Amino acid sequence: MRVFILLLSLTLSACGWQFRGAVTPLMLDTLSLKGAEARTRYDIESALLNRNVLVADAAPMTLQLSRERWWKRTVMVDNQGRAVGIELRYEIYWQLLDQQSAPLTKRREVRLTRIYQVDPTNALATSDEDQLTREIMRRDAAELLMQQLTAESERLIVPAHHEGH
Repeated sequence: MRVFILLLSLTLSACGWQFRGAVTPLMLDTLSLKGAEARTRYDIESALLNRNVLVADAAPMTLQLSRERWWKRTVMVDNQGRAVGIELRYEIYWQLLDQQSAPLTKRREVRLTRIYQVDPTNALATSDEDQLTREIMRRDAAELLMQQLTAESERLIVPAHHEGH
């Protein structure tokens, strides 16, 4: 049984699988963070700090956030024509820049879509559901951005390590 567990864990780690909540470290020490709404910057800064990346204005690279947008539309109605299902879409673009604001990466995007149910007779609950869904989507977007940033940071760092050899 122990051999099976060991083989299973080696197989899963080899394919890149990790426990939910486990974070992959970034190959960056310090980043400056610019753009987006304050709530979004907070979630992204938290995700960076969880990966031991210090966020400071005088960093050698800037994570530039732009074109943050939300869309909302009704996707389900009840028999009286009242909205009972809402689709919420979110998108944000990002790019790494050097100290002179020259691009180090292509502009990348993170897009998310969620559908949630609403009670047409309870506007307060609907508003709360919308806010909660937005908070979750911002955190999910920050994690997706970290995955993309991890891949980009490895691409940026690896050639720099090989140049001296």
